[in-house]
Amino acid sequence: MRSRWGNFKKRGIKVLCRPEMAARLSGFSRLLVLLLEIRWIPRRWIRQNLNYYLLLNLVLRFRGEYQEAFRILERGLYFNPDSHALHLKLAEVHRENVEIERAHAHLEAAARLQPGQSTIRKLTFETNQQMDAEGAKTLGQTLDLAPGLLLSTMRAVDRASPHYPGHAQDLHLLRNSLISRLRNDLHDSKAKLSKAVGSAIAMRRLGLALELNHRSKAELLPDVQAQLDHLEKNLGAHLSMLDHAWDNELADDPVALIRGQPVRLSALDAEAHPVVELFIPPAIFDYPRNEKQTHKTIREFFFQIIRILFEREDLAIVPRMQLDWRFCLPKTRGARVVSYHTSGPVNPRHLHIQESPLAGYCSLDHAGFAGFATTATEHSAIIDFVAEIPDSALEENQRRLHQAFVTQNVSKYQQPALAAAPPISEPYVFVVLQVSTDIVAKLGWLSGIELLAGVVEHYRGSGIRVVVKSHPFCRSIRVADFLDELESGGEIIRGNGSIHHLIRDARRVLTVNSGVGLESLMHGKAVVVAGACDYSYGALTVKTREDLKCVLRADPTPDLRRIRQMLYYYVHRFAVRADDPDQIRGRLEEWLP
Repeated sequence: MRSRWGNFKKRGIKVLCRPEMAARLSGFSRLLVLLLEIRWIPRRWIRQNLNYYLLLNLVLRFRGEYQEAFRILERGLYFNPDSHALHLKLAEVHRENVEIERAHAHLEAAARLQPGQSTIRKLTFETNQQMDAEGAKTLGQTLDLAPGLLLSTMRAVDRASPHYPGHAQDLHLLRNSLISRLRNDLHDSKAKLSKAVGSAIAMRRLGLALELNHRSKAELLPDVQAQLDHLEKNLGAHLSMLDHAWDNELADDPVALIRGQPVRLSALDAEAHPVVELFIPPAIFDYPRNEKQTHKTIREFFFQIIRILFEREDLAIVPRMQLDWRFCLPKTRGARVVSYHTSGPVNPRHLHIQESPLAGYCSLDHAGFAGFATTATEHSAIIDFVAEIPDSALEENQRRLHQAFVTQNVSKYQQPALAAAPPISEPYVFVVLQVSTDIVAKLGWLSGIELLAGVVEHYRGSGIRVVVKSHPFCRSIRVADFLDELESGGEIIRGNGSIHHLIRDARRVLTVNSGVGLESLMHGKAVVVAGACDYSYGALTVKTREDLKCVLRADPTPDLRRIRQMLYYYVHRFAVRADDPDQIRGRLEEWLP
């Protein structure tokens, strides 16, 4: 009975997580709030009912009432001080508000109350915040957790592991122990086999996943079977590469693959066999149902890269597991390196690859992605590349991009239909906000709130409205409260339609360094940025509130030739379509010796 109730709650929460369903619960949420105020209702029914607070918090968040949702969590904790679940929820809210100490305090309380998932969450937080001493201690505690729990959370542990080299040997032993457990357990039902194969895939052990499936008489659940088939199709010929990638994490003398055959680097003739250290990103192993839309692009892109690299019989490929998708530490001095979502000093031998704001494209750069890329600060390569390109070709390139993205309403994330929202009748400028905890947003000279405040101040009383769109993944109470205050005072209009609909009629677009700025260039708009970005050559840059005032007073018009040069360079040099193997091969061959 308890199991059935648990499954019912899981299904119910998934339904309630749909925005349209949460919107229908507006009246229900008001009833839930009212119940809190009715004193004669027994406390155990409402005030000490944990699911009540979690449900109400969920509904309020989907309605955009973040401050009220936060108050509900605090009230729930007052009546349920030993609830690790409420501590975890409050930690999430404080993290989104960049209140690091408060978030960490709640995570410590949650881990103390219920070690397990809370410990893993604490480890992830401490690693992301570079709290090395605390993270090392938490990782030590993680190693003592139950094997069953570790099987389901090893992905998060692996992501933290490169930051704590002192635990490398212990983690190696733990992984081997979990592999033995999966291999030796009896998986005699569809559910058990699917869980085991899913765990092997999450641990990036494709060979083990195939082994478990082949030796069992049970069938896999359809989504697990589809994932296994997809990975076998694209990586089945490279199973040894995946195994060697794991071994190379500990090896002082890594293994390189030449025509698929392993050779120790110490025995390699580097003159005859140029070395490429290939970091395999975690996105390759993601289930489509759990991934961001952009992960499909990066997965297909890396499948192409793997195929192309292994076609070269002279290359010595050193496979590595990129355990943290933001971090890689090459072992091979002087080698060429391929990695995902990373950044560092400019190095012509390193290709940093990242999905682009242009849907279906990936960028390749020698310093990083977005605001970390070379194009953020160095424009000479752009100028040289487009020097001989006639204006007609630049204009035709912009027209094609406009047709492919703007006319077709295509963006990095799925957009509402262009006609879904009524047009804004007054003249306006468009301000695009970002997730405040995003690593790229930290490259801003002004925060999103500071930028918006300066824009609102300039246009106040001018007859030109300020339209604002927050990021779909932003849950910051600070941002929400600031927008509510501006909206209630008539200072801004919230934009909820398609991004292309909002860009189309705007006089100009302003952002810290969102990819929407690049999309705005396809519209031929003047774009003002307050942070480092890879399309800065085609935008106007401001670094202070005074800079912003000067630019807005000048009322700039778009420099169409410069915008078109930026767009031409972007799609012919900086970024490549993930479904164009010939173009990917050309870029790699140009980079390789």
